[in-house]
Amino acid sequence: MAVSSIDPRKNFSMLLKAFSLIEDKNIKLYIVGGQAHIYSTSIKELCDNIPTDRIKWLGRITDSELKEYYMNACCFIYPSLYEGFGIPPLEAMACGTPTIVSDIPPLREVCSNASLYICPLDTEDIARKIMLLVSDIELRERLRIAGYNQYKRFTWKNSANAVYDLLCSL
Repeated sequence: MAVSSIDPRKNFSMLLKAFSLIEDKNIKLYIVGGQAHIYSTSIKELCDNIPTDRIKWLGRITDSELKEYYMNACCFIYPSLYEGFGIPPLEAMACGTPTIVSDIPPLREVCSNASLYICPLDTEDIARKIMLLVSDIELRERLRIAGYNQYKRFTWKNSANAVYDLLCSL
């Protein structure tokens, strides 16, 4: 599962190319998020030369539907090239979904040791990590537990307390 707008920095072109390398035809990729008109890349352009029979573009969905998809996904993948923070990986972790994210500083900070990391420009690495997580039940469970514990660090209450403590220290 992947969640994001179809923004070039979200790196869907590499994800789709990597997904086409996965030989197990039972694995499907569900993509949640809409096409923003400000971006020149279209879903049609992203799918050029990529077999799409196993790729499901869901578009925008309700919060309850999103939660259901997270909870039923084998894994969540976020191959972003640039992030300021990274809310979708935390959403996945909160729902108990193991995560695969780009090895970039903001996602290292958000996900810590609770995620598998990929080089977002290496389709083989992306495909290999997806297959690793799909095939390794123990790794999925370890990341599910670590992810849930990591998510707790970023609750609204913890964030408010951190800001309060910072302001009190000034």
